[in-house]
Amino acid sequence: MVGLAVVLVLLTTACSMPGGAPGRAGSTASIGKPYTINGVRYVPRADSNYDRTGIASWYGGKFHGRRTASGQRYDMNAMTAAHKTLPLGARVKVTNLANRRSVILTINDRGPFAGNRVIDVSRRAAGELGFVRAGTAEVRVQVVSADRPDPPIQLAQARSEPSDAEHYLPVLSRAMEHGTRPSKFFWANPNTGRQGSIVPLTEPSETTRPFCRNYRRTAGDDPGAAVYIGRACREDDGSWQIVRERKTGT
Repeated sequence: MVGLAVVLVLLTTACSMPGGAPGRAGSTASIGKPYTINGVRYVPRADSNYDRTGIASWYGGKFHGRRTASGQRYDMNAMTAAHKTLPLGARVKVTNLANRRSVILTINDRGPFAGNRVIDVSRRAAGELGFVRAGTAEVRVQVVSADRPDPPIQLAQARSEPSDAEHYLPVLSRAMEHGTRPSKFFWANPNTGRQGSIVPLTEPSETTRPFCRNYRRTAGDDPGAAVYIGRACREDDGSWQIVRERKTGT
């Protein structure tokens, strides 16, 4: 079983950098079993004094929905990260040393295995830290809770309903490509019954690079529904990705 997990990690790592390595959780879910990548053996362990400075990278749409090393589905809009040895479920504080922005992330994956990178964060986290465009940033990583596993999407759920992402992201792409203010595009999550709308707030313009637009998203259909203001940019492959999003009133 360990061999299978390592093969899965190797295959994923080979085709995606930056990126964590989806795999299978070990029998000790919070720690994980030792594994070997490119001849290097990694031994996961709890370290309540963990405090490192190094390069952070991020991974996004290519891995969205895939299994992570914890066994959960990767959600690029959740506040999670991949680390080589910290326990799956541990929470860390990541600080961008260039702009002093900080976020709290939950480790639910393994990686990164490129160069001197110390952590691989979700796209949402990279946006919060301000290095989506740059791709990498020098950061400080500090353990917040090394041996108290938490569901990795709880923090993000309170802010942008990550469980709905697979339903509103396709609608967001259509809105960004074809909508002009005050067009309204509706999304719905048939699994939870939640629904909402997306309204482009800026007109499209092909004269500016990168091609980005602001939008307004609701997460509900009642007067008290949560409202988010965000910005999305079109990637070279034509896909739209959220650069930042915040809940109004926060």
